[in-house]
Amino acid sequence: MKSAQPAAGLLLTMPELVPELGTVRMAGAGLAAEGLGPEVLAGDRGQRAAARDALGARLTGICPPGPGFQDPGSQAQDDFFGVGRTLAREPAAVGLAFLLAHLEVLDDAEESGSGLPEAEWDALLAAATMLFGEGDGGEGLGPGAAVPVAGPPAGDRAAALRRWRCGHRLFFVVTQGIVSALSGTVRSVSEDRADEGCSALAAAAALSRGAAAALRFTADFPTRAYADTVRPSMMPPGVPPGFSGVQGPDHQVLVELYRRMRPVLTSLDPETWPIRAFQDATAEMFAAHVGVCDRFGGGEQPSILMEAHGHHDARVTATHVLDKLVRSRLTLLDSP
Repeated sequence: MKSAQPAAGLLLTMPELVPELGTVRMAGAGLAAEGLGPEVLAGDRGQRAAARDALGARLTGICPPGPGFQDPGSQAQDDFFGVGRTLAREPAAVGLAFLLAHLEVLDDAEESGSGLPEAEWDALLAAATMLFGEGDGGEGLGPGAAVPVAGPPAGDRAAALRRWRCGHRLFFVVTQGIVSALSGTVRSVSEDRADEGCSALAAAAALSRGAAAALRFTADFPTRAYADTVRPSMMPPGVPPGFSGVQGPDHQVLVELYRRMRPVLTSLDPETWPIRAFQDATAEMFAAHVGVCDRFGGGEQPSILMEAHGHHDARVTATHVLDKLVRSRLTLLDSP
């Protein structure tokens, strides 16, 4: 079943084809040398529009659209959130999609308002540097960064649905960034390249903090708009029964990488590797996910997926189930 979502607004790499961080950073450095790096996020609305045109043209020029997912649930998610997929394993595509999603979010915040505090924007913008250089995510874009002025978000239904969709697109690309960073960590450890591995793990931490901020931005609209508009839009007939962000294809690949990371983390010295920073940032990301669920009534009602499966136990809410799932995910990253 196809949703009523129009043609894809953002082209992403298939999640299992996301390249490792080293190659992504090399491609990102080339883009930055052409003026197509994170500095485009510091421009005004007109400059961001021009950057979006240039970035979009480059992305479609190097990555032909693919057929999408065979799995109906994964494809329904892409259709709903306005995502297309490419089979090209092109390192530059990761950074290009990353910037395009960030530009869209900056425009949405300017148009519809946002109560996201400056520290959260700093986390988002710092994460944007991870795919374009060797920084640790603490320097951001500098004093010229275009951090939106905080203000109450718009309460109308169209603005809420737009925020929900563009915020998820941002979360998807940041998730791909984490996948790239963790894949790079695993490879560096296996090849005994500690400096590169430490840098990649630090990048994964910064990107995970950015993912937490992306989730908070996604939920930055009045709760009544979720109940009135957003939740019904994710139910039949627009989408198949049981629509669930927990089952997103990019997140599934990330969780599989967590499983691969556990023995890797166990083998590393926590005194010289940023293991705790990565674990803490991952916990923050999952806490933000639980916070979104709870904000929109997950503490009192089942999720859409639970409803589709005939859940009727009022004692087991969406937040309860998600919190249990989060604990199991974090266990994958436990280390001595």
